[in-house]
Amino acid sequence: MFTFHQGIIARDELVFEMLRRHQPMPIPVVMVTSGGYHTDSASIIAASIQNLWDKGLIGPQNKPQGEDFCLRPEQTETGEGI
Repeated sequence: MFTFHQGIIARDELVFEMLRRHQPMPIPVVMVTSGGYHTDSASIIAASIQNLWDKGLIGPQNKPQGEDFCLRPEQTETGEGI
């Protein structure tokens, strides 16, 4: 059984995967994050976006394989946001 956090991440992955695989061409998508009522909304949204990036569902179309990139600013060398 999924936890609340895992369910949101899995849902977002499913939606983006379906949009990417649409034929004859992918469907463009805009993701609008919610404010949410959960005290941990920001970290859930960040984890979902990071998962989508890691799976190649968002970001550059031709992301190099093995590219070690993280969207979280605290994991960059400068600590600055993207």
